[in-house]
Parts: sequence; C-alpha cells; structure tokens
Amino acid sequence: MTTTPPGAETLPAVRAKTTTGWLWLVILLNGMIGVMTFVGVGMLAISGAKGSAVILSLLAGAVSLAIAAGAFLILQWKKLGFYVIAGGVAANIVLSFLGGGSLGTAVFGAVLSVAVLYYVLQFPPENKAWKHLT
Repeated sequence: MTTTPPGAETLPAVRAKTTTGWLWLVILLNGMIGVMTFVGVGMLAISGAKGSAVILSLLAGAVSLAIAAGAFLILQWKKLGFYVIAGGVAANIVLSFLGGGSLGTAVFGAVLSVAVLYYVLQFPPENKAWKHLT
C-alpha cells in the first residue's frame, strides 16, 4: 500500500508504506528523545550543573525536535523537511564535537542517516517520491 500527495489524485501512488512507517518512527523517536532531553536538562539544573553541559543539552533536545518536525514535513510532501533533517544532522555533528564525543562516529552516523533518507525517497523507481516533494 502506498500514499499519494494531497491534491495529486491523478498521480500514481509514490510513497511506500514502509517509507511512511519509517518516517513515523523518526518522528516518534526524535520527539521522545527531545522531550526526555529537556526533562534531563531540568535534572541537570537541579543537581547544580551549569554552563556548557546545560546549553549543549538544550541544543541537543531542540535538534531532536527539529528532526522530528522535518520528518513530519516530508510526510506532508514538503522537500523542506529533508533539508531540516540534513541541517539537524549537521548540528548534531557540531554538538558532538563540542561535547567531546567521537567526531568520526558522529560524521559516519550523520552521513549514513541522510543517505538512507535520500535513498528511501527514490522509490518507487518509476515514480520517485523525491520528485513529488514540493
């Protein structure tokens, strides 16, 4: 089963059910991570943490929520969603570097996630979903 963009009744279905499910998974997981991060920041503040740990945590939570919003935009057939996700992934690389994480792992994960998203938007091959994003 596939879905079509709104107002495009004459176009054949272009987004596979698995792609739609994957986008919802991205929304749910990043939304939960974003909310849990903000709760964690509250706990950091209560425990007396100050400075960069709190700021980096707030930024990481905001980036997770932005990635969830980007996936929702793709579900609404908006190409802007892809660019929001790519920007969020780039922000995660910077946050990983600033937080002292493994830059190699962050870059590999980021490139892989954007590449997978772009790849799934290339299906079905005869009528790519990417072409239907506005």
